[in-house]
Amino acid sequence: MRNRFPTMRFRHVSFIVAPCLAAAALFHADAQGLADEFRAAFDALAGADSSAQLKEQLAQEKARVTEALKSTDDNAARASLQARLRAVETALRLAGVSDTVEPQFSDDALHFFESKVRPVLIEHCQSCHGPEKQKSNLRLDSRNAILNGGDHGAGIVPGDAAASLLVRAIGYEQELKMPPSSKLDQAAIDALTEWVAMGAPWPKESQTIPVAAAAGIDIAKEREWWAFKPVVRSGPPAVKDESWIKTPVDRFILAKLEAEGIAPAGPADKRTLIRRATFDLVGLPPTPDEVDAFLADKSPNAFSKVIERLLASPHYGERWGRHWLDVVRYTDSFDSRAGTVTDPVNSWRYRDWVIGAFNSDMPYNEFVKYQIAGDLLPDPKQPDSGFNRDGTIATAMLAIGNWPQGDADKQKMVTDIVDDQIDVVTRGIMGVTMGCARCHDHKFDPFTMHDYYGLAGIFFSTHILPGPGQKTEGSPILHIPLITPEVAATQDARAKRDGELTAAINEQSAALRQRVVPQLMAQTKDYLIAAWDAAQARKSDPNFDTLAFAAQRGLNSDALTRWMDLAGLSLLRYLKNPVPNAQNLPGLFSWLGTNGMPSVTINTTDQERVYATIKQPPRSVIVHPSPTTGVAVAWRSPIAGEVTVSASIADADANCGNGVAWRIEHRAGTATATVAEGAMDNAGAADISPAMQPVPVALGDTLLFAIEPRGEYSCDSTVIKIQVTSVADAEKTWRFTPDLMADPLRSNPHPDSMGNADTWAFVDLGTPPAPSDSPLAAWMAASNAGDRAAVESASAQVQQVVDSVVSALAANGNDAAKLPDEANARFYKSLVAEQGPYFIDPLTLTAQEFAEDREKLAAVRKELDDLRAQPAPEIDYTEGAQEGGTPNTEHEGIRDARIHKRGSYTQLGDVVPRDFPAVLVRAGASAPQITGSGRKQLADWVGSAENPLTARVMVNRIWQHHFGEGIVRTPGNFGKLGIAPSHPELLDYLAAEFVSSGWSIKAMHRMMMLSSTYQQSCVPSAPGTDADNKFFGRQNRRRLEAEPLRDAMLAVSGKLDMTVGGTAFPDIATPRRTVYFRTVRSDRTSYTMLFDAADPTAIIDKRTESTVAPQALFLINNPFVLEQARAMAGRVLTWQATDDAARIAALYPILYARPPREEETAIGLRVLEHARAAAPNDETRAWQEYCQILLCANEFAFVD
Repeated sequence: MRNRFPTMRFRHVSFIVAPCLAAAALFHADAQGLADEFRAAFDALAGADSSAQLKEQLAQEKARVTEALKSTDDNAARASLQARLRAVETALRLAGVSDTVEPQFSDDALHFFESKVRPVLIEHCQSCHGPEKQKSNLRLDSRNAILNGGDHGAGIVPGDAAASLLVRAIGYEQELKMPPSSKLDQAAIDALTEWVAMGAPWPKESQTIPVAAAAGIDIAKEREWWAFKPVVRSGPPAVKDESWIKTPVDRFILAKLEAEGIAPAGPADKRTLIRRATFDLVGLPPTPDEVDAFLADKSPNAFSKVIERLLASPHYGERWGRHWLDVVRYTDSFDSRAGTVTDPVNSWRYRDWVIGAFNSDMPYNEFVKYQIAGDLLPDPKQPDSGFNRDGTIATAMLAIGNWPQGDADKQKMVTDIVDDQIDVVTRGIMGVTMGCARCHDHKFDPFTMHDYYGLAGIFFSTHILPGPGQKTEGSPILHIPLITPEVAATQDARAKRDGELTAAINEQSAALRQRVVPQLMAQTKDYLIAAWDAAQARKSDPNFDTLAFAAQRGLNSDALTRWMDLAGLSLLRYLKNPVPNAQNLPGLFSWLGTNGMPSVTINTTDQERVYATIKQPPRSVIVHPSPTTGVAVAWRSPIAGEVTVSASIADADANCGNGVAWRIEHRAGTATATVAEGAMDNAGAADISPAMQPVPVALGDTLLFAIEPRGEYSCDSTVIKIQVTSVADAEKTWRFTPDLMADPLRSNPHPDSMGNADTWAFVDLGTPPAPSDSPLAAWMAASNAGDRAAVESASAQVQQVVDSVVSALAANGNDAAKLPDEANARFYKSLVAEQGPYFIDPLTLTAQEFAEDREKLAAVRKELDDLRAQPAPEIDYTEGAQEGGTPNTEHEGIRDARIHKRGSYTQLGDVVPRDFPAVLVRAGASAPQITGSGRKQLADWVGSAENPLTARVMVNRIWQHHFGEGIVRTPGNFGKLGIAPSHPELLDYLAAEFVSSGWSIKAMHRMMMLSSTYQQSCVPSAPGTDADNKFFGRQNRRRLEAEPLRDAMLAVSGKLDMTVGGTAFPDIATPRRTVYFRTVRSDRTSYTMLFDAADPTAIIDKRTESTVAPQALFLINNPFVLEQARAMAGRVLTWQATDDAARIAALYPILYARPPREEETAIGLRVLEHARAAAPNDETRAWQEYCQILLCANEFAFVD
């Protein structure tokens, strides 16, 4: 960085400098020698605030490195991380920060311990290492006891699982093996290992009072806990300074501040305020015009107008929908390697529904109900339809959870799904940790196993899977068609009739073949000789007519063509096996060669289809070669003249392979010329259009577009696009992909859209060799030698073999199953098999004796063709929940659950009626009248004003996103392990207002944002007071999250695509909003993960915020950032500005919503001077470097 940018002393660079200095500390050989460098860094970072910031960043880096230790098993990586940890601790000491801080653990970490670790310790460890017995002087019932260890040393090394005695013992890696009776199952080992790697989170039990055993819980007493009491609306308190009050919110805040002797901060200036509000509500920077309009508006409601404009924006839902998606562990994909059947490929519909719900200000209680039981609620637009499209999509919240898709123990998997669903409803919506009660009564909150399994029965009576799947495979996920019952009935009737007609066609065709097979068998010699003669004749006559030749010889044309294919004598060997609903995916069709290879797959839908490791784009064609030979698309010319050819290919399976070879051939009769050829590497794309244009063709000529393996073939799935245009008449354009979309399985060859038959074809480029023991082997040798006499002799020998098998069949009653397993019998069976020459199309039988049956078959085929020609509705699908337990499991249907002792389905206890947690139900309320699964009753109860938690939790979340911290600073834990509200009366006031407003989230924005509390400056009135801002005496300065940071770069560069909704995009360079960036649960390396986006494996109540060197390196070097800086430079150079200073003056309002200061303009001019000296003839490069510096500034990445 020192070589690239000139030396600058202004606050913008700290976002880069701070993590880079931290990185220097991590890799510096002599940490003590770094002291001067750090002190200089503190000086360069403009005073005490920045110095404190760097200290904070180092502390965060220590926490991050500790967390990183859990994500790798590589010894070298672990050693490097341990070295980093030591270096950070040294840097902390140099920065004057004490290292003796009691560990702090996130709610998510503590939840992981309670749900995954404590049950294992209780069940498998504490009987020998607990309060009653301490073998080897080791206790495993508290964190300190485990750290102190026993006779063999410390039990764990927090953050280093590999160095921990406990982990080695449970892994049976050494002489000491625990438990000694038998090894733990892998899930328990993984949980304990991950727990140690996380730093061994454990709740501070000294700060809480455990709840009594279940039998002794005093429900009435426990309902007195602040969060479990009914919401009480208190009147706003009196205050001394009435002039500060803008909304009732201010009274609660100011009363507490006055009681603490703290004066509130002064008001933020209007530029700061509009920038804060715009990022808060839409996640984008305000435009200069919007800022200027606000500055010019002197009316008392000017800020209210800004808020209303932002709340009305369609981009409001994108910002606030993303907050909700954090809570519900949203993902677009479980695993990049997952197939469409096992992946939530339609979860984007849920994401778009969430965005739309926020934009429409859907009442929050309805919003919650839809996600729990929307499929059971009437559609307000069509209440009698029996179908709620939006409600069904909304239940995807229950389906996209983090559960073990590939778990071989399918019974445990179903219980894990239920646990995940309970967790997202209770912790995500109600802010309590019920998951702990899966294995034991909650240690601190009044939730029992009875409470847990009362809820579990509701979700066990619900399914998100069509079945558990095979034990050795990932489990399929339910893809629900978004159609009304009437449409579904019509589709079912159509499918039924399709099946009936197909069965009738197969039956009639088989009967006709059976009648003609004896005649065909008797003519085998004639077919073999005719096949050879036809191939020879075609060499000298490019217009040779195979059909006429067959008729002349008295042979069936289809059988002759099939013999030529089998013998490798056909010019083009077509793929013959059509497959509808390929990969079990509607809208996906395939043509397959013998034994399934090669193949062509057509995606007729408007959605990407993911199967195996392949990602097939919407409305596209993929070709896949066989192990040794290629596959091709053929275009048979319906014209004589010149054509231009445009074609491209792209890898659809970038996960593996070594690319493909490609070739374009021009075939005129038997003459073949290569027009173009080349190769495409794995994960690549290529334009394969011929360099020499145009290409002359005669009527009937063929252009062959061939794809062949370069080595390993299994990953060679290739998207191919072809367009052929007549030079004489440009309106005659043949487009391969569109021509197939209407009816991809109509035939092969396939007609074009202009009515020309047999224009397109899918071709197998291989020649099938005859097995060495096949009776056809000698004939193939004679054919290849070109000796007709030898061909005749070999044909006669083949006929003798066929005749001998026919005689054997006559002797055993024509039972082919009784034939011996030897070469001749296998050959005979191959002749009548589906790929054999005598598996003919019965409609090609021309003899009069078949006329009546042929007409009947033709009529049935026509009915089927007509049925399939009727346009079927394009059906959308969604993941989601449906009534009834998972099919093909013991939970199928509707039933109450039994208690799982210690959380295990192998140890079942009493049956528990479906019910809600007793402590949360209003005193005196009658038991719910459960119908069906009980989800509808659960949704009504969760979304009820009588529920003490739902409104409180949501208003706290809204407050948190406006102020940086919630009134309750543990937003997902309102129980006894959480932090009590700093302003309990305000929390209840907001909750009551929320309900009375009709559960309007936008009303809450108005109430909070129009307050003096929200409009405060970030600068405290008296530095040093209320350092944690517990009493909200100032605004918290907040760093932009991953999404608004990237979106803001796109916005200021002028490249942001503001389109709302649609499928996720996988490429970070795509200029759409980041809420639409494809989230893959298994991917931990993406941009969003680097900048602390929500972990899609967990319920995220509050994002972590790290400041690490890779973030700085991304901002300095990543092509995406460089492109935005370059685009901004291009934008600058289009302005009609008089000089550089004028351009700088126009840039600052775009990036920071303010004009530059004189010093900043001077610095900018020096930067440009320096950049021009380095690249004298590249003005865009000079401005690009300057713009990138501005993009990397703290002021761009933070909101005051």
